[in-house]
Amino acid sequence: MSRTFRTVSAVLGLLSVASVGPPPPNSDPSLLKSTEPLHERDPARAAFFEQRGIQLVSEGKCEAAVEQFRRAAALDPASAGTYINMAYCLDKLGRYEQAIAELKRARDISPSNTTIYVNWGNSLINMRRFEEALVPLQQACALNPSNQLVRLNLAAAFTNLGRHQEAVDELTMAADLAPESVGIVVTLAVAQANAGATNQALASYARAVELDPTNLLARVNRAVLLEKLGRYIEAADELGHAAEVDPRNGQLFFNWALALSAAGQTAQAIEKYERAIELSQTNTAAYFNCAALYEKLGNLDGAIAKIEAALAVDPANTLLQDILARLKKARGKQSSGVRASDAAPSSKQ
Repeated sequence: MSRTFRTVSAVLGLLSVASVGPPPPNSDPSLLKSTEPLHERDPARAAFFEQRGIQLVSEGKCEAAVEQFRRAAALDPASAGTYINMAYCLDKLGRYEQAIAELKRARDISPSNTTIYVNWGNSLINMRRFEEALVPLQQACALNPSNQLVRLNLAAAFTNLGRHQEAVDELTMAADLAPESVGIVVTLAVAQANAGATNQALASYARAVELDPTNLLARVNRAVLLEKLGRYIEAADELGHAAEVDPRNGQLFFNWALALSAAGQTAQAIEKYERAIELSQTNTAAYFNCAALYEKLGNLDGAIAKIEAALAVDPANTLLQDILARLKKARGKQSSGVRASDAAPSSKQ
């Protein structure tokens, strides 16, 4: 059975095989080597080429699949699905204008086929022609308001146009259509945050975490919003859960330390920075921040050790060199002060 491919938006002339004669002067005969002469309409034979094309698509061989779909179209030019499949491959190959040309052929045959307009809009989005993309996507929406792909592509176009509230509206409808889809709920949360609806975004991220407690994107993005609101303890809790999911992720521990530090939990923050350094030994920011906290606690030896370790990673960093010199000077003064204090009682004796 034939099937058609659909695409979802994450942004040469056609060789006709309907009638093949001798190559024109100055052309490359090898271009036509694999093309058999096809003259008469033959839907049964067209279906054979169609299925061969579909198999090639499943193998990731879109260039070869295009040729098979062209053969099928030459044998059965009234099959909209063949043009849709050909357009799908051309889009995957980055030949967006050609993809749209094939979709227009499909539209002429089957003007009420929603997939045509979804893929058309997607190709325009891939070309970053977002305003133009709204036209076929809105047509698809009129044909099938409950199509999730339409809503997601419309949201992508609106987002890239900076029309964030309209993106939220589309994604809200998509989430209503698929309330258990973590991906859609997370995308909705991102759009809500872009639209300035922080509390709604927090609620959507919480819903995503409820659906999938291991979703790192939802937890990290929720922590970022909580930090923006000054809710550092909650942010740290969220990042702690994220670190449980991915305990080898040094960046998570670094972010966790940042939140703990902002919450005033210095000792715990140092512990997380130490873990971040252990996991990512080239992260000079972790060394630097950890040194700052050690200095805050009066532990100059700890601070100096971290800056020296950072310089081992980035020996030409003049800022780190200046900080190291300052810390050593401060430690020298601290040591002198201790010695003077120790000597004072004996001088009175």
